[in-house]
Amino acid sequence: MNLGFQREVWGGGTFTADFVRNVSERFGIVVDSNHVGDGNYLYKNGNGDYTAALNAITHTIAQRAPGCLPSVPLSAGAISQNAISCYISAAPNANINDFAANGLDSGVAFLGGLPATEGVQVPSGTDPRDFGAAFPGTNALVGQGNFQTSAGQSVYNGLQASLKQSYVHDFFIFRSGDVLVSYTLSKFISNGGDSPSGSTMAYDSRNPGFYKGPSALDRRHQLTVGWMLQSRWGGRLSFIGRYASPAPLLPSMLVNSGNPQATPGEIFRTDFTGDGTPGDQFPFRGPKSFSAISSGDLASAINTYNSTQAGSLTPAGQALVTAGLFSRPQLATLRGTTPFIVVPPMGQFSNPIFKSFDTAVTWPFKLGERFNIEPSVRFFNLFNFSNFQPVSGQLTYYFPGPGQPSTGGAGSANGTPSGNSRDVLRIGQGSGVYNYGAPRQMEFGVRVTF
Repeated sequence: MNLGFQREVWGGGTFTADFVRNVSERFGIVVDSNHVGDGNYLYKNGNGDYTAALNAITHTIAQRAPGCLPSVPLSAGAISQNAISCYISAAPNANINDFAANGLDSGVAFLGGLPATEGVQVPSGTDPRDFGAAFPGTNALVGQGNFQTSAGQSVYNGLQASLKQSYVHDFFIFRSGDVLVSYTLSKFISNGGDSPSGSTMAYDSRNPGFYKGPSALDRRHQLTVGWMLQSRWGGRLSFIGRYASPAPLLPSMLVNSGNPQATPGEIFRTDFTGDGTPGDQFPFRGPKSFSAISSGDLASAINTYNSTQAGSLTPAGQALVTAGLFSRPQLATLRGTTPFIVVPPMGQFSNPIFKSFDTAVTWPFKLGERFNIEPSVRFFNLFNFSNFQPVSGQLTYYFPGPGQPSTGGAGSANGTPSGNSRDVLRIGQGSGVYNYGAPRQMEFGVRVTF
């Protein structure tokens, strides 16, 4: 939808204003239709026993602390919890990952998304689901089922205003020109993607259209100023300056492997929504929506999270406690709870504004009736402004103890103090002769038309 008006406000001066609303519906959002790793689907056999989880616990204890196994098979309740307490005391650096590596995990992390019939080898007549992943999804015999749904939506609202002045007047060596000033105030939100031409993973596989927030392409203010001067002898001198406000900071939990779903034990640490896809956005600020957050507010938000939410159970962890397999203190000792997040350093580098100023000199010549030759010289980023990529929103986390990180990695939202650390984000030359926002570059060209 586009509503606007245009009016000549004075001789040669034209003002234009438009309201633009662009709604993209039904573009691709990828979800796991089998909900592998979802905290709602802790596997139980036909007798109601948590066989996959109990077998994972048994195998873990047998590997590192066999003396902790009782004389009877493990069962949910006091028997399993006593054995786990013994394991924590006997096994150095006991961790939830020990159990996850034996199946107490999502079917993606344990079996690579395969169904239990293909991911585990068991004797004939044995149900493979009893030895598969503890959180195999709706059906342990199916495995991961990623499908593209049509739940995607993005909404762009923008108010665009421009003033163009054309004039014909001799001054100095020029005889005419045009000046254009354009300003855009906009908001761009989506539930995971930006365009119908692509697809992305849903924020929440349980409800792929539920969460909506700023797009990474959202820049609230954009200003462009252009000036073209026509000389008395045919040459043209052009300038264009651009300004854009910072891109939004959208923090999420950093999983060093780069693949949260395949990382052992991650459903107990960073899957806040419990849908089986860890590495969640931080913080979800309310039902159905989340907001960008400024670098200045990030430290306060992290301190609040660390004091109120760190050390809590994720839905997957709560499922283990509800089933009586673990106690909450045991999961906390095993680092199977939501982690603490590293607080940004003093002077944390914020997402930067974008600014550039380009100029060009062109001089067309006409040769005969058919040939036009137009040599040109262009300077991109004439004043050599420093431009930077947005900081990574992925937040480094930790559990209190020896070796915990004091800061996040350079280039991240909680590990990039102003100074040399920010240089990893500096926009460089790139490939070819021009990269948007790169340091000053010069281009020579000749255009031939016939």
